[in-house]
Amino acid sequence: MTSDYRLKLEIGSAQKHDIENEKIPLVEYLRNEVKNDHLSFEYEVIELEKIVVNDSKSTFDRLVEENTSLEKFRKLFNLDIEY
Repeated sequence: MTSDYRLKLEIGSAQKHDIENEKIPLVEYLRNEVKNDHLSFEYEVIELEKIVVNDSKSTFDRLVEENTSLEKFRKLFNLDIEY
């Protein structure tokens, strides 16, 4: 909350639609509860860190990029990566 009675909220892009639909009732509720008609509400959409789920093949491929000898060992010992 800033000094000029503004509430600022950082949200993810998935929450933007919900906040836009509920913004007016939310501000009215907050104004009534706090008993301050000067209260305003704003939000900023921020990018959230993406969660990457790796399977065994993608993990192995990433490790091969860092160390190419892993691929040589896989071929030499006829190893199979679980896909």
